[in-house]
Amino acid sequence: MGDSCKPKVLYIELMDNNRGNLTVDLRYIRILSRITNLTVASPLGWYESLDKKIKNIEYARRNSDAIIDYFRNGITNIRELFQLDKQFHFDFIFCASYETYLHALVPLGIPDTKRRVYICNHNNIDLMDRKKIKQMAFRLYKNKVQHIVFEEFMKMHLASKYHIAIENVHKLTYPIDEQCSSGEKIYDCVGISNSNNESWVRDMVALQRDTKLLTVHNLKVILRSKEITYEDSNLIVINGYLEKHEYENYISGAKMILLPYPDSFQHRMSGALVDALMNRVKVCGTPIPVFKHYEELYPHICKTINSCDDLIEALLRTSSQDEENQDFDKFMFDHSDATIEEEFKNMFCKNGAGK
Repeated sequence: MGDSCKPKVLYIELMDNNRGNLTVDLRYIRILSRITNLTVASPLGWYESLDKKIKNIEYARRNSDAIIDYFRNGITNIRELFQLDKQFHFDFIFCASYETYLHALVPLGIPDTKRRVYICNHNNIDLMDRKKIKQMAFRLYKNKVQHIVFEEFMKMHLASKYHIAIENVHKLTYPIDEQCSSGEKIYDCVGISNSNNESWVRDMVALQRDTKLLTVHNLKVILRSKEITYEDSNLIVINGYLEKHEYENYISGAKMILLPYPDSFQHRMSGALVDALMNRVKVCGTPIPVFKHYEELYPHICKTINSCDDLIEALLRTSSQDEENQDFDKFMFDHSDATIEEEFKNMFCKNGAGK
């Protein structure tokens, strides 16, 4: 497809300081750059590793985590969106994140938002489900945009609970890096997500202190906590920030990844789940919707568990390497760049691309 036939697309994060999305942003940008005339808008220095061939318009923004600057910077992002669209007249605007309250401003400055503007729902749905005031803000624009979710069950929930036409809610596969390095497996289990349920961590520490069960079975486990630290020969609990290379080394060095998420984690995607599976590392997680869904899709590499005892049983269980490899291969195909390219093309085509 020649450049003149490709739709003009703007990629922008409307959330302030959304550092957790940097990796997934770069993956989506990589894919979109091949099938669209892509422009990326970002704060100064935000995408340091972005391919230099990709057009990236940078703008100044306050460097602060203060709550007042959270909203100021959100408004700065929207103002930049208005200016860029007025200048370049994009066919589509891909909002890789959005602030539930502030997004009510977007239809005021962007024409034809219902056809042109796509908003990615990360934790927005879970937060709205729990807060009526967020629902009130969402209703101001819910039928004036196109919605992106990452799994089919999220699509059905958003459409039914918030009365959005199903054709305006799109399932977009969570992207991966197709070439991953596998390290030496030095840990039996690693649970380093920042979303861990703290009660799970405390229960594992108590179990090890009282029974030394990990020691008995010679299992080495690393967990991450926001509240406690602990260390013995078989269990280490760390806290604090992990650099990207540390996070990646823990995953590639694990035989299994533990994701003990709280029940509040309902209609959102887990980046750690995808990071584990793309590195061909099996996953155990609490029985929240996304893990139950993945257990149905990939039963030999994703299991739901209810307790620390279940985890130890899963670590000791033997399984068929051939069946695991089949599930890993299926996951990689389902999340491939080619799959996501087709999803983007279908979304844009439905709303006028190429016409």
